[in-house]
Amino acid sequence: MANNESNLDYNASFSKADSGVEVRVQAEKNSSPFLHPLLAASGLTKSFGGIKAVDNAEIEVVKGSITGLIGPNGAGKTTLFNLLSNFIRTDRGRVIFDGEPIQQLQSYQIAQQGMVRTFQVARTLSRLSVMENMLLAAQKQTGENFLASLVPISAGKS
Repeated sequence: MANNESNLDYNASFSKADSGVEVRVQAEKNSSPFLHPLLAASGLTKSFGGIKAVDNAEIEVVKGSITGLIGPNGAGKTTLFNLLSNFIRTDRGRVIFDGEPIQQLQSYQIAQQGMVRTFQVARTLSRLSVMENMLLAAQKQTGENFLASLVPISAGKS
């Protein structure tokens, strides 16, 4: 898939081996600071009781890109996200976020650096009001400012 407006070229491939998942995502921009990936992982492997859920996965996500991961049920997509965010530990492999290795950090430390993992089932805290639940959302994230969303931005402002 090519995006001619921004001169970004995206290449993605997904293959499901009998024992795991392999993911490759690359984005490139000619003569741009976007050349180094914001998130990169290589050799990610995770087994559960002898069954490889993820086998030697590689992924690169360039800052500013929109990246999706698709595959059939049981392919290892959720496990890959869990490995990238260190929600579960890898058997082997390396994860780099913003130029720094993160596989030794706790999940909350990775979130503090700006990589936040969300879960498939969104739930509210039933004892909190709707407003309180909304205020709990990813704080200090660009674009995630509840109060700023209440104030319209003027059309003439640049």
